[in-house]
Amino acid sequence: SHFSMRALNFFSNRVVEIASAPTVFAALDYKNKIYRWNADQMMHEDGNGRVETVEHASQQSGQIFLRLSVGQEFLHVVDELGNLYGWGNNKHGELGTGDCFPRPHLS
Repeated sequence: SHFSMRALNFFSNRVVEIASAPTVFAALDYKNKIYRWNADQMMHEDGNGRVETVEHASQQSGQIFLRLSVGQEFLHVVDELGNLYGWGNNKHGELGTGDCFPRPHLS
């Protein structure tokens, strides 16, 4: 199989953290903006695929995030104080909240 490296042109700022699951990817930029996209969106030849910007996470909370992880239908972030936050589907308890209720926003 042949793979070629190319720049991804959909980040507006310098990326400081990146995470991936089998078909989902996420990135955190230095201005605290979180991006999420899937493998299908990366199939565009020019690298300008459709990328969801997860605005509500950092802008509503006021926290500064240092790390992130991603799963098929959820995200986790760690803030500057070491607090862990997550949101997403939570169908199998992925968020660690003790239940299986979805959390569409940072919690």
